[in-house]
Amino acid sequence: DAARLWKNCAFVLSDLARARAGETALFIADAGSAANARALAECARALGLRALIVDIDPYGGAGRYLDLPVLPPLKAAILHADLSFMLTDQMLTDYGMFLGNSDDCDQALLGKSRRYTLEARGLAEWDFDPQAVLQDRARAERLLGLLRRSRRLHVTTARGADFTCEVGGRPAGM
Repeated sequence: DAARLWKNCAFVLSDLARARAGETALFIADAGSAANARALAECARALGLRALIVDIDPYGGAGRYLDLPVLPPLKAAILHADLSFMLTDQMLTDYGMFLGNSDDCDQALLGKSRRYTLEARGLAEWDFDPQAVLQDRARAERLLGLLRRSRRLHVTTARGADFTCEVGGRPAGM
């Protein structure tokens, strides 16, 4: 459904990534995510962004990218884009592999950079409540704020789990 695809692309770009007209958006794709990369790039252009798609299939193919060297042009594109979206299978790639630093993957997952890991399979079929997603995001950000200020974490569940741990030695970005 073309209308749903467009709605989902606009939600990802405008609401989740908070993209603004004039920014550059980089979409890193492989064969499995190429159609979604094109849809996101088209939507990005309609929103006034400058979009670029990088096809990484020639770089690593269907295999994992762990043993491949950092590709300087790809690294430069990621670092210089205002927003970048890794649309590939997360079991094969992550930002750390392309930037040469595993902390960069953690930073993307924590939302510390404007680098997003998004397995966009089924983007045209996604049927969700945008407000619920945004509320979940706000709740997660509040939880992260609480964790940042905490020294001890105590977790209990209705099934009887009860554990306490220290919250210290935080990874960069937490």
